[in-house]
Amino acid sequence: KKLNMQMTIKRKAMCRTPEPEEADWK
Repeated sequence: KKLNMQMTIKRKAMCRTPEPEEADWK
């Protein structure tokens, strides 16, 4: 379960800093 949390944090970190192109659909 700890691994799952790390993946979620990594995903959230990527969502926090989306690319200019991805910022459009956000």
